[in-house]
Amino acid sequence: MTGNQPNYAEHSENFVKPTARQFALRELHAMAVNPKAWIGMAAVITMLTVMGPFGTIIDMNFSQRLVYWSGICMLTFPVAFGLSVAISVILHDRGLPDAVARTLAGAIAGLPVAAIVWLWNLVSGDIDPATFTGHFPALLRMAGVTVPISAAVSLLFYLVTSNTRAAADVPQATARAEIAFFKRLPVELGRDIISLQAQDHYVRVTTTRGSEMILIRLADAENELGTGLGERVHRSWWVAAAHASRIERTDGRMELVLSNGTSVPVSRSYREAAQALVRSAPGM
Repeated sequence: MTGNQPNYAEHSENFVKPTARQFALRELHAMAVNPKAWIGMAAVITMLTVMGPFGTIIDMNFSQRLVYWSGICMLTFPVAFGLSVAISVILHDRGLPDAVARTLAGAIAGLPVAAIVWLWNLVSGDIDPATFTGHFPALLRMAGVTVPISAAVSLLFYLVTSNTRAAADVPQATARAEIAFFKRLPVELGRDIISLQAQDHYVRVTTTRGSEMILIRLADAENELGTGLGERVHRSWWVAAAHASRIERTDGRMELVLSNGTSVPVSRSYREAAQALVRSAPGM
């Protein structure tokens, strides 16, 4: 490309790309409004209360264990989840493979989790406040437990979700090989398209590997992609079905949140198409 177009593309990318903090907050919000997340949380609390690990089965009665483990889970899960998502985005942007980024992010998130558990034990009376400064070794031992557990959970979550998406993409592999639009994309960009955004005479193509400006009209790009891979949701936006995460409404306006955290405006005439994309997305 020539002229000032690269600068325009750079400013546009900065405008639509969410920060790690914004992405983490969006994922936390999605988790908070998902009934399955609360059912899972209740199941974990129930299991820990009944089993009474780490000596709680001896030191506490049932009601005490219920309060103790409810507090631990409610405090640590949002912190660990939010931090691991934000940190993994930062690490991925610096070139680390997804699995490595998720594992390291989970390990780092395990450090504040250890501090929260330790402070909860202090408040609940398991640690004598008079000897607060003498329990730093206990905090280190706690981190020795929470860090590997947090790293393992983060990696496991990544492997499960990535395998689910890969399985959902298998039937589309042959069809994608014949799609003309993919011949326009640089090899390093891959073919796992997240979205197309019209910008003047160009289309910004965003994939799981990055983004690039292509000289083509959005309508022509949509025709070359054919049907089945995604839908137009706005006069300036086309979204891949595999990357449509959820619908959000702000001040009466509908937005479609994508797998990379980008919020795409949805025109009134495309609302049914956007809702259909979310219903057909993997894992829905």
